[in-house]
Amino acid sequence: MILDLSACTFLNAEGAAILAAFVLHRQQWGRQTQIDWETVSAEIRRQLGRWELTKLFGANNHPWTDNAIPLFHQTELDGEAVEGYIGTVIRAGDNMPAMTPDLVKETNRSLCELLVNIFEHAGSPCGGLAIGQYYPHVKEVQFCVCDLGLGLARKVQQAGFAQNCCGSAIQWALEEGHSTKSGPGGLGLFMLREFVKVNGGSLRILANTGYYAQKGVNRTAQSMLTPFPGTLIQIGLLIRPDEVYTIQ
Repeated sequence: MILDLSACTFLNAEGAAILAAFVLHRQQWGRQTQIDWETVSAEIRRQLGRWELTKLFGANNHPWTDNAIPLFHQTELDGEAVEGYIGTVIRAGDNMPAMTPDLVKETNRSLCELLVNIFEHAGSPCGGLAIGQYYPHVKEVQFCVCDLGLGLARKVQQAGFAQNCCGSAIQWALEEGHSTKSGPGGLGLFMLREFVKVNGGSLRILANTGYYAQKGVNRTAQSMLTPFPGTLIQIGLLIRPDEVYTIQ
C-alpha cells in the first residue's frame, strides 16, 4: 500500500497515533505500507520525522526537539522503558503544566497505567503506542495512547457493565475505582479526567463504537456509526506558567 498525503496540510498527535497504529498493525500481518513522498509537504515531512514516524516507512528521522513527543511503541510490556519515556520524554522541557512533586508522581502513575492497561486488557496484535505534541504558541500539550486490540468499551461490556451503549461503557471506565480486573484499580483514567476538569483541558476517547469527549467540566458520551478498531485516548492539557497544580 502506498499512501498519498497530498490532501494532508496538518497532522495532530491523534492523527499521528492512528497512522502509526495502522502501519504497525499491517506490519504484524506481513504487509508493507509506504508513503509517496512526492505528495508530502516539507512541513508534514519534518513533523513525521520529529515524531520518528518516518522510520516506519524506511526514511530518515529529523532531529528530535522538545516540542515533539516522539513515537513510543512496544509489543511486549517493558515497565522501566515506559517509566523512562514518561519521565524524560513526555516531561521534557516545558511540555507539561507545573505541578507539585506529589502530583507529578500521581500523573506519571496514571499515564503509566494507560500503557500497562493495553497489555493487561487489550490483546492488541501490534502492541501499544504513545505519541504527542507540545504547541508552544497556544501553550498546550497533546498526548495520545493507542492500540488496535479488543477496545475499552467492549472490555467493559464483557465484564457486564453498560452493555447498551459503548459511549456509556467508556464513561463507566472513567469513574473512580471502576476496573474490569479484580481488586483495587481504575484510578488512572479517573485521575486524568479530574485533572482535565481543573486544568480546562480536553479528554477524548474512541473505543469500538463509543465516543467520549470532555472539555474542562463539560463532557459528552455517545455511540458512533463507524467503529474504531481498538482504543484511542487523547489528553490535552493547558500550560499556564503562573499556575502550579497540586493534589487537593
